[in-house]
Amino acid sequence: MQSVSRGDYVVAHDGSGNKKKSFLFKVESISKGIAEGTIEKDSHIKSRRFTIEAPVKNVIVNLGADPYPGKAYGHDLSTIYRGRKTHDFFGPTYWMYSPSNEIKTELFKAMDRAAKVLKTHQLEFVVNPNTCIWEIQPNNGELYAGMYKRMKNPEKSPHRLQIRPEVLPSTEFPYVIYHELGHHLHYEHVTGKKLNAQWIELFNTTIAVTSIKKEKSQELLDALLAQQDDLPSTFKSNLSEEDTLVYKTILKTITTQHSVTVKELDILFEADYKDEIKGVWPVRGFSKKDLAPVVSDYACKNYRELFAESFAFRMSGKKLPKAVDALLDKSISYAKANRERN
Repeated sequence: MQSVSRGDYVVAHDGSGNKKKSFLFKVESISKGIAEGTIEKDSHIKSRRFTIEAPVKNVIVNLGADPYPGKAYGHDLSTIYRGRKTHDFFGPTYWMYSPSNEIKTELFKAMDRAAKVLKTHQLEFVVNPNTCIWEIQPNNGELYAGMYKRMKNPEKSPHRLQIRPEVLPSTEFPYVIYHELGHHLHYEHVTGKKLNAQWIELFNTTIAVTSIKKEKSQELLDALLAQQDDLPSTFKSNLSEEDTLVYKTILKTITTQHSVTVKELDILFEADYKDEIKGVWPVRGFSKKDLAPVVSDYACKNYRELFAESFAFRMSGKKLPKAVDALLDKSISYAKANRERN
C-alpha cells in the first residue's frame, strides 16, 4: 500500500469495483485508511466541484504535492488548479499552474490597462464573472496564447477565456485579453443574423481563388523530370517568382491529397521512380486559395477570428480598414442596444 499524505495528488479507484475508472484528486484528509479530497477536473468551478472518498489501498499512484506536467493513467497533469487571484474589474482569475511573481504582476498590469480601455468604450457589460471566467494556463508547447471556450450552459459551467502568458511577451498581454473577450462579445452579444452575414461577406474578401492551369502544372513536372541536378525539394530555386508560388502549391497539394511529403518525393526522384512522381502530380488543373489579409494573417482563419482580431485592433488603438471599422462600429452599437433590451 502506498504512503499518502494530505496535499498529495493521487490517482485512485473509488472502490466501486470498476477498476478501469479512476480519479485524479487532491487529498484533503485521511482517516481510518480512507483518503478524501476534491476531484481535480474543474475543481475551481463551484458548481462542478466534487469530492471523493477512496481507500488508500486503492491508490494507483501518488504524484506528490507538485505533479510533473504530463499524463498519468489517462489524466492530464499539465493544467492543475493552483489557486485564484481576483481582479477588481475582471473578477477571479484561476491559475492552472504556478507562475513566477513577475508573470502574475505583468498580467494584472495588462488587465488594469484593458479594464480602463473597456470602460472608456462603455463595454463593461461584456465582462460577467458569473458566466465567464479567466483561466491562466501554462505553456506546454501550444502555439496559441489564448483560447475562448464557449459552454452550452454557462450558469452551471461558465465560458472559459484562457490565457497562456508565457507564450508571448508581456507587452502583448492586453492584446490577447482583447482578442478572447472579442470572441465572447461576438458569441453572446452580436447575435444578429444580418450582422453576422456581413462579417462573413467581409471575411470572404480575404480569400482569392486562383486557378492553376493543367498546362502550367505539366510544364513544371516535365522540367523537374528532365533535369538531374535538383531534387523536388530544391528545384524551386531555379524558377521565377511566379512559378515558385505555383510549384509550392503543387507540392502542398500532393501532400494533402496523397500524403506524400516533399522528402518522399526526393526519395522517389533519387531512386529514378519517376512514374510514381507522375502518378501523384496534379496535371488536370486545380484551384488554390490565396489569403489577402484585411486585418491580420490570423484574421484569415474564419469570420469569427476576423471579428476578434478587429476588436483587439480597435481596443489596442491600431488602425483598421474603413470597411472593417464601420462594421465593428455597427456591431458594438448593436451589442449595446441588445444588452439594454435584455
